Amino acid sequence: MLTGEKTIIRPLEPDDLDTLYMWHLDPEFTFWLSGNWPERMLLRREEIEQLFYAEDPYRYAILNETRHFIGTIGFDQHNIPARSVRLFLGIGDKNHWNQGYGTDALKTFTKYLFELWNLHRLSLETWAGNLKALRCYEKAGYQREGLLREAYFINGCYHDGVIMAKISTIDN
Repeated sequence: MLTGEKTIIRPLEPDDLDTLYMWHLDPEFTFWLSGNWPERMLLRREEIEQLFYAEDPYRYAILNETRHFIGTIGFDQHNIPARSVRLFLGIGDKNHWNQGYGTDALKTFTKYLFELWNLHRLSLETWAGNLKALRCYEKAGYQREGLLREAYFINGCYHDGVIMAKISTIDN
């Protein structure tokens, strides 16, 4: 387990799947997570289990101080020669929104990936209207480095995607 100031990060467990499924039935959570809430809301529990547990070995649970499951964090697009990954993060428990849990989990996970996985570059992506996510990433030390013009279609309108990244200072 990884321990931050406010969060604990551990592997997902089978007991987490019911909660994870309930979060993905919530249109507000899935809207802020990816902007494509209708698609996520139509997944069956078995599809959530397959997508987020069986086929996604680098997704972890975020717990609060009392070890209550509040979200997930992880990575994909692992590029071994470049020593880089793309991160993702979602706080599903709305009682823990806007309280710094996402930022703390991101800082903790970033330190782990730089120091123990020996990664060089970590990136994140969201749509330009997700200001809470963008502030979270900035607070964790990530910098804006790219724009994907009209890459997201949300509520009948196109929105730009924003790419943010952090480079390790360990090997500089």
